[in-house]
Amino acid sequence: MAPRFGGAPTCPRCTKAVYMAEQIIGPGGAWHRNCLTCIECGKRLDSTSLTERDQEAYCRVCYNRKWGPKGYGFAGGAAFLSTEDKLPKEILANSDFAQRQKELEQERQQELDLQRQREHEMQHQRELDLQRQQRENASQRQRVEQKQMVVDTKPLSPALPPRKPAIASPDTPPVPTTTRPVPAPPSNLNSFWSNRQQPSYISHQTSYVPKKFNLPQNDTCTKCGKAVYAAELALGAGNKYHKHCLRCTHCDKSLNSSNMQDKDFDLYCRGCYSKLFGPKGYGYGNLLSPEGTTR
Repeated sequence: MAPRFGGAPTCPRCTKAVYMAEQIIGPGGAWHRNCLTCIECGKRLDSTSLTERDQEAYCRVCYNRKWGPKGYGFAGGAAFLSTEDKLPKEILANSDFAQRQKELEQERQQELDLQRQREHEMQHQRELDLQRQQRENASQRQRVEQKQMVVDTKPLSPALPPRKPAIASPDTPPVPTTTRPVPAPPSNLNSFWSNRQQPSYISHQTSYVPKKFNLPQNDTCTKCGKAVYAAELALGAGNKYHKHCLRCTHCDKSLNSSNMQDKDFDLYCRGCYSKLFGPKGYGYGNLLSPEGTTR
């Protein structure tokens, strides 16, 4: 069915939109590929097995059984025509398989009915138990209230008479009472505090002197004698230097691990080391100059 106001067409079988990737042309327009089946037997159809009638799709077998020619005759050319006029649905409905399916469906329905009945009985039993529990709780509360009423209505014991005050006999001697004299406050408060003895922990002095912590000393540069930190540390001939102090002793050239030589803990560049301590003269394959430097 073509769209009314634009958009994708509608499948005649499922009435949903049909897009180009799943579209196939059938009776009345565009169909889904999965929807183009025989309406009687459900067989998948294509261009070789599709027949249509009243905008519905049929396979050739169902179409011939429902609307095709029947019987013998037709000038002897149609002697092979089938006389079967029942559709697949009717054949399946009258077969033993259909009867077996009906019996299985009836058995399944009976089992469902029994299960519902058992659930109903269990629910009814739970309701009865709940009602019995509520009655027992109500009777227990009533007994507790009755006991409380009996306790409240019970008469209280008579009050005891007041105790008479004790009367001292004339023969009992009176008990002497002693009073401690209260010292008079000093006239001069300063003299009072000055005369007080100082506690021992104030007058006592100790000779304890806290020791200084032995903090770790930083490494020192071999050339300038100043402290060397990890960020500016450079090693040469087994000693520690600043990076800017690591220089040649002869020409003061900056050194690194690729051009550094040492002699008696002194640092030299490769050129100065060859001039001062390298072999001199001609020979060795004419690779050495008279000054001792390499070409």
